[in-house]
Amino acid sequence: MFGHRAKSGGGVLTDKITTAKSADKAYFSSAPVVKENTSFETHSASKSPTICSENELRPTLLLLVHRLPYPPNKGDKIRSYHLLCYLQQRYRVFLGTFIDDSRDWQYVERVQTLCEQVHIEPLQPLRAKLGCANALLTRQPLTLAYYRHKGMQRWVSELLEEQKIERAVVFSAAMAQYLSALPTAKLPARRIIDFVDVDSDKWRQYAAQQRGPARWLYRREAALLGHYECTLAKTLFERSLFVSQAEAQLFRSRLQPLKAPLASVCSAAAGCHGSDSGLDSGPGSEQVDSYNTDPYNTDPYNTDQYSIDDYNVDYYNNGVDSEYFCPDATCVRPFLRAQRIIVFSGAMDYWPNEDAVCWFVEDVLPLIVSRYPDTYFYIVGSQPSRRVQALAQHTHTSVTGRVDDIRPYLQHADLCIAPMRVARGVQNKVLEAMAMARPVVTSPAGLEGITAQVGEELLLASEPEEYLRCVTEIFSGRCDDIGVRARKRILSDYTWALNLAVFSSWLEAPAVVATATVTGCESAP
Repeated sequence: MFGHRAKSGGGVLTDKITTAKSADKAYFSSAPVVKENTSFETHSASKSPTICSENELRPTLLLLVHRLPYPPNKGDKIRSYHLLCYLQQRYRVFLGTFIDDSRDWQYVERVQTLCEQVHIEPLQPLRAKLGCANALLTRQPLTLAYYRHKGMQRWVSELLEEQKIERAVVFSAAMAQYLSALPTAKLPARRIIDFVDVDSDKWRQYAAQQRGPARWLYRREAALLGHYECTLAKTLFERSLFVSQAEAQLFRSRLQPLKAPLASVCSAAAGCHGSDSGLDSGPGSEQVDSYNTDPYNTDPYNTDQYSIDDYNVDYYNNGVDSEYFCPDATCVRPFLRAQRIIVFSGAMDYWPNEDAVCWFVEDVLPLIVSRYPDTYFYIVGSQPSRRVQALAQHTHTSVTGRVDDIRPYLQHADLCIAPMRVARGVQNKVLEAMAMARPVVTSPAGLEGITAQVGEELLLASEPEEYLRCVTEIFSGRCDDIGVRARKRILSDYTWALNLAVFSSWLEAPAVVATATVTGCESAP
């Protein structure tokens, strides 16, 4: 089905293709396909005349994603995977992406079945961090430096030269640099960016929780990345999308008149044409002196003339595979029957998740255990940090690490929690627990972007005593129907078919007149 062409690294590829199961049930099908840490590219091989003819009728689309959109086992990968599945039904998708987890190489062939062409670069943490160190000497967001790669830029540039790519969808601000590095005349006419979250605000929240150099570093990233996000929306993309109405509203409020020389903001893209490491820094060595005010002072594109409405900021909600995440009392219980169970699920190397469970164990769980001594808290998720692993020393806390299937843990939990103190976007852990018809207790940050009715479809708490009150209501049986109502909410508001239906209208709508063009990033000095 596919012909493989090894890129700079000479990795061994196979011609075996994993048979895809129907729809989303092939979540974790696997087969060894490629040597790890090897850049490579795949091209679809010849098909039957009928299939080829049907495929050629589809418009072409470039999709840039910062992380392999499979398996859909964490927030951003869930969204990017379902977006890819939707797009491949309507377009010939050319996918450029990175792999940052060596375990994901086994899933490459599953992604290949969805695309016309795939280009994957290994994201090597040490090299990426060195790029961030270089970026500290400039006015570049570290996010861009981390994902900057010469091989990816070369592939995008050559693809746009060789193929008539009519549309581009960029998933996350970090991948926009591969378009902003090119002259506007070479770019696809239709360009949409899915920011997902306002990442710069997440860095602002991180800074508020830190002290010393980390606080300075996070404030720097919040300021520079925030400015870059606004620049992209105002100058490069026809439409900017987010995961919820709340995220879109927050971003609209930040679209103030630009005061930055665009070449400085997007100079990270120029580094893609530097040394073989793909990690050169762009021009400039000035440090930002203040992160409470805009550090820039020129507006070469006169963006003041455009209103916020001109930038077409919109959103589409996440969805849940409600057939996969469906109540099933027959699944094996992973807990002792004598225990009352509270579950937190999520990627446990993600700092907001780490912060949430540590706070809950230290400040909330003792209050609950004092009233209900048979209560146990399970932290279920991959790659727990050392700080999270240390929580297992508490008598009533268990850290599972990665599990093959999260559903039994949700199904047999007495309640699921999302005590987020730092959060952006939508918490998929909340949506999945609601789809499983489990009672959910979340913080205001964990509720943001979710349309559930507090008190009817989930419970809300901020302080330890409030969590104790919510847990008491659930354990006492006063909320027996809350899970049923929660699942009804998911079925009505959070299906992928419903929420992605608007995407084609954005891609096929009459072209919006560009407000400005991104130039000055074609090459490093």
